[in-house]
Amino acid sequence: MESVVVGINLFGAVALLLFGLAQIKDGMSRAFGARLRIGLAAGTRGQYRSFFAGLVATIALQSSTATALMVASFVEKDLIAPAMAQIVLLGANVGTAMTAWIVALGLGWLSPLLILAGVILSRGKSVQRQGGGAAVAGVGLMLLSLHLLSAATDPIRQSPALGLFIGMLGDAWPVALIFSAVLAVLASSSLAIVVLILSLAASGGMETSLVIVLVLGANLGGAVPPVLATLKAPIAARRVTVGNLVVRAIGCLAALPLAGYAAALLDMSPFSHANLAVDAHLAFNFAVAAFAWPLSPVLLRVTTMLLPDRESTEN
Repeated sequence: MESVVVGINLFGAVALLLFGLAQIKDGMSRAFGARLRIGLAAGTRGQYRSFFAGLVATIALQSSTATALMVASFVEKDLIAPAMAQIVLLGANVGTAMTAWIVALGLGWLSPLLILAGVILSRGKSVQRQGGGAAVAGVGLMLLSLHLLSAATDPIRQSPALGLFIGMLGDAWPVALIFSAVLAVLASSSLAIVVLILSLAASGGMETSLVIVLVLGANLGGAVPPVLATLKAPIAARRVTVGNLVVRAIGCLAALPLAGYAAALLDMSPFSHANLAVDAHLAFNFAVAAFAWPLSPVLLRVTTMLLPDRESTEN
């Protein structure tokens, strides 16, 4: 019976986190959707502007998936060049990682105030106030969910069964990578899974290398939902989301063998590992952006080979 209660508490906390993220996305879309779309389209006239446009849009929407789908639709309408679209998504990935890092700063005490302010604002007459209120309340719910998630995972961290499962994952990194990726796909959010990893690793019972591998899996899985959402979209739009998945997959495959070396260096360092999951999440996305940015024309050619135009296929 106790395990059932623990499971309900855990899944309830994750559900509240996802609901809070959805509230932020929907609220910002209602309040500033047109401005965000115009700003995102106008902000892609150069590589640096494209990167920061993706970063800002994702922090505002709290969803790199939403940014990816928006960018894919712009490419479909020839509003954004395909090469620039890939740079926008690099910025979006960094934006998601920055959000996770900010969330882990311990701002849970703000949640009641934000929820109260959001509810008051949402009762306004203008669409902007209603949407802004929903977004503010969503931030409060997200911070509250982190507190509930920490409380829900506390008894789990003491469980012998979890220790055995973590030990199994620690001995099989590819399995751990796939497991975390599947969770991110099911949740449609790499942020939610990174926060869950952060909570489970809080007791220190999880090896540093395993935390890094699980974060890599969350990043890989987070790139899958946009691909699934654009399966029936035109070829140009699908190339954008597939390109993002290719970048994440290559990054994960390159980083996986290095996880042990990185963990050894971190274990020798005097710095705290309390926020290792979000730190690794941010470092990985910055590294991927740094390496993939100059290769965006090559990535465009790769996605064109993977998804050729229908005319070329018929010929």
